[in-house]
Amino acid sequence: MTEAESRFQHFINIVVGGSGLLYGYFRYFVVSRDPYSPASHPLETWMQAAHIFLAPLLVFGVGLIWNHHIWENYRNSLSTKRFSGISLALLFVPMVATGYLVQISVDDDWRKAWSVAHWGTSLLWTGGYLVHLVTPKSKKLRKKSK
Repeated sequence: MTEAESRFQHFINIVVGGSGLLYGYFRYFVVSRDPYSPASHPLETWMQAAHIFLAPLLVFGVGLIWNHHIWENYRNSLSTKRFSGISLALLFVPMVATGYLVQISVDDDWRKAWSVAHWGTSLLWTGGYLVHLVTPKSKKLRKKSK
């Protein structure tokens, strides 16, 4: 992965993850002072919009590194694989799919179910991404990337 791709991955994960966490905080943990307002906080709708607007860039970023980082490292021998990277690859599709399904669901029960699933996969993705950043690469991967 090039330095520019790495920086883009870090940046987009921070802004998408941060906007999602802030939106969730405002939506589920902040109590509105105005009983007639649909939003619990004035920034809630902005965070939701930012998250929905920026999330496709995360999909683009993962697609950008798919062949020469994710798939290539997956094909290598077991000694070079990192569990955190494999976990991220497996979590990506359900995280994206549930995020999409939350937006298009018209039934409240399904929307709640997809929302819970999206929160779960997104929190696991965020934690896995942090673990992936701090987990040392194997010696083979370090030599290969230089």
